[in-house]
Amino acid sequence: MQNAKWYALIIFGLILYGVALYQNAYLAKVSGPGDLRNRIVGARLLRDGINPYTYKHHNGDSSQYFDAQNCTTEAISNVTVSPFLLKLLKPICHKPQSWLNNALYIFMQILFCALLILVLLKLQTIKQKAIALIILVSTLFWDAWIMHIYNTQTYFLFALIFFAIYKLLDAVATKPNLPKQIIAGFLMALMVLLKLNFCFLLLPFIIYYKKIWPSIITATTCVVLYIGIVFTHNYTKQVWQQYFSYLKIYAAQAEGKWSLANNDPCVEYTSLEGINITQLLQQLKEKPVNFNIETANFFNIYWFITNKSIDRKILAAIMFTLVLSLFAFAIFKNKKNPLQLYQIALLGICMYLISDFYGPIFRHPYYATQWIIGLAIMLINFKQISKFSWVFVVLASLCYLSPVVFCKIQLTLAEQFLLIAMLCMVFIDNKSKELSNFQ
Repeated sequence: MQNAKWYALIIFGLILYGVALYQNAYLAKVSGPGDLRNRIVGARLLRDGINPYTYKHHNGDSSQYFDAQNCTTEAISNVTVSPFLLKLLKPICHKPQSWLNNALYIFMQILFCALLILVLLKLQTIKQKAIALIILVSTLFWDAWIMHIYNTQTYFLFALIFFAIYKLLDAVATKPNLPKQIIAGFLMALMVLLKLNFCFLLLPFIIYYKKIWPSIITATTCVVLYIGIVFTHNYTKQVWQQYFSYLKIYAAQAEGKWSLANNDPCVEYTSLEGINITQLLQQLKEKPVNFNIETANFFNIYWFITNKSIDRKILAAIMFTLVLSLFAFAIFKNKKNPLQLYQIALLGICMYLISDFYGPIFRHPYYATQWIIGLAIMLINFKQISKFSWVFVVLASLCYLSPVVFCKIQLTLAEQFLLIAMLCMVFIDNKSKELSNFQ
């Protein structure tokens, strides 16, 4: 009888999951080309020897290069991903946009379901399973997730790569396995090349370099070899130089410096690569998709309060000071009371979140889908979650799920609450008598 309420909660969670899947299906149906479009267009431009970071569609250009979101007065394009990701997309960039959108949606739903099942299987009691199910399913109702699906984004997939690294190293902790260590190393290198500030996400694993040195050597070797290839291949080197030049221009927007140009007016397409745009607009008119579009950056909040921009060097100084201080404190803490693997993983997420929040690149709500992995790691280690962490998880959930926007920085608050919850678990909740497998 005691477990009856928890079984009821599980049934409620499964019903909620069904509702979320129905909502997600509609979002995917009306999403249009979305943000995946700029990655695909970027891959096509790279394939055809055209600079993807400065390209603007001109009248008479092929529709395969058209992206409505790139029809702006800015001198740079909206392709923000690294040349490495564009290279990865080249083998499939010839596919029509409708096929690519559907494939991404299905793949993402399968992976979320797999993550959910994995977390539930790791938990022991029906109470733990019920709470974990509700928490993870509720993330599908976050503005972040809704915008992620609607905009055909890929950030959740990047976070899942990190989760795979964590699980591989966790498996190695109980039973040494060189192939798994090497695979983890490859995935580490992949993350760094996909997005440079993923370095902060992976940096804490250095604390356990004696136990995971094959992974670190593999990752370092892969990155060094790729850099060598870049410097010996003129075209690839040129593309990376263009990318870094683009980032400087894009980052200057944090100081209110916009690079503008007289671009051709946007071409109006009624359909594009299997997507009926006219029909989508009609469906959205009948049943609109609503979400909070708050842009959560420190420089945004600073401007909102002072009505002044902040120098990028100051922004970088604040970011590096916070991240490296946190890392140094973790090393000091580890010497006195060794951190467990889940704490190292959560520390990486915290350092990456801080680097992103204090970075000069505009962030959007869908970035928060990456923190779902942090929640998953916390829930897998359910017994280690203290009351402090639970309080901030609940506060974050309330901010994310509130149907009313009660604060202009509501999503930022939710993100900071999650950050505090994870930091509490890293530095305060290490009271278990069970020693880490790495010790």
